[in-house]
Amino acid sequence: LTDLGELEVNLNPKEKTLFIFYLNHPEGVRLVDLIDYRQEILQLYKRFSNSSDRGQIEESIRILLDPTEPNINQVLSRLRTKFKK
Repeated sequence: LTDLGELEVNLNPKEKTLFIFYLNHPEGVRLVDLIDYRQEILQLYKRFSNSSDRGQIEESIRILLDPTEPNINQVLSRLRTKFKK
């Protein structure tokens, strides 16, 4: 974070993906509408993921964007907690 003296916040790939995604969408995107941005989110996740297994990457994003899974809420909660600390 350049505004805070180059403070570094350690984020995992999903957290980085969502952080950058929302930076790119300052108007905000509702959670229920994230599925409409699947390709953009997938491209970001590929950039940050440690995996080269396309199937694993696709599955991670499927779970992240699945409204019946708690994954998105867990990732956002961890992200908020890290920035508050």
